[in-house]
Amino acid sequence: MLLCPFPCHYKATHKVMTKKEQLFYKSNPYNIKQGFVQGQLEVNQNIPIVNVGTSQIIGTGDLVAIDGENLLSLNINKNRIEISATLYDQQNRLAAKIMNNEWVSGNPLPWDLESGFQWLKIRRKKRDIELEIDARAYPINMLANIWKNQHNLRFSPKQIIWESAKTHVRFAHKCFVAMKIEAETTNSTFTLSPDPRIGTFAVITDLNRKKRIRRGLKIWQELSKKKGLK
Repeated sequence: MLLCPFPCHYKATHKVMTKKEQLFYKSNPYNIKQGFVQGQLEVNQNIPIVNVGTSQIIGTGDLVAIDGENLLSLNINKNRIEISATLYDQQNRLAAKIMNNEWVSGNPLPWDLESGFQWLKIRRKKRDIELEIDARAYPINMLANIWKNQHNLRFSPKQIIWESAKTHVRFAHKCFVAMKIEAETTNSTFTLSPDPRIGTFAVITDLNRKKRIRRGLKIWQELSKKKGLK
């Protein structure tokens, strides 16, 4: 089958694209029609769970909001996860915006940007990672360095960390289900809130990662089923 050299042929060769998809894209050159240069992040996972350091977040919808602005969300579309994120730098300038797995704004030139079809890494300098998404593994791995009005939320390799002049919060080895992180920089407050569609959330503490994930997924299935969520 003849496919464009990049990205279609490369995706097909590395078994990221199914045969059915190959046939469809051969007759419908989506990237050309949509004007995508680098294509989109391919996420084949359909279970709404991400690893953030040693913890996990399970659920859909808005996951992080600071000063009322949603900065990180996770949704299921056509049986696949879609990630949206807004990143500001320490001077509160918009650095990057990713919408439904696609980089849609922000100047990539000041950044050290590396990407593949199922992974993305954005950093200012060596070891200074602003956002890293790796969808090659299950669950998806995510690291993030989120700034807003001189306040900082980090998904580091070991912890979830919120730091401000008045508040310091750290989490490790937790599984958050149907939960939203909300913060206000005017009074340096940090809150764990339930998904408003569900009205309740769960935090699971277990050093055994597999057990923690199993318990979290079971709770999510029960809660989301009651509300008809995906």
